[in-house]
Amino acid sequence: MMRTIDPPPDLIPVPLAKGCVLLLTEREYVAGIRRGKWWRRRQAMARRDQATSERPDEECPDDARKTFLDSESERAAASAPGRDVVGSPVRCPVCGGAMPERRTFACSDKCRAAKSRRERIEEQAEKSRHVRELLEAAMRVVGGQDGPE
Repeated sequence: MMRTIDPPPDLIPVPLAKGCVLLLTEREYVAGIRRGKWWRRRQAMARRDQATSERPDEECPDDARKTFLDSESERAAASAPGRDVVGSPVRCPVCGGAMPERRTFACSDKCRAAKSRRERIEEQAEKSRHVRELLEAAMRVVGGQDGPE
């Protein structure tokens, strides 16, 4: 009889093929799960993109490809910011590239971070301007001066 040995308490056993076991720390295990989920999402997105790109455009004539807005909700959706023309891609506010279907803020995490940084800098500049105006007003009231010298 073969005796089984328990793994060390700080390691997580991950069964592999043919009786092999991979031992990972908790940090490695969590990182691997996240990486695996990310990879599966990317695969699913690639399959969706491939399925939509494989649809031949020759199936329908040019007249059938045109979209007509029949309902009020479609008109409202078409008049939303960034969707001025039906069928025109929404552009990323940072790099100007086409926005992926499910993205609403920016086309990628890199552009989202750049946009957030830019907005944070603009907000800080606005706050600094406001504080400067308040200080200048306080100095005029206290010292009777027009501004700092």
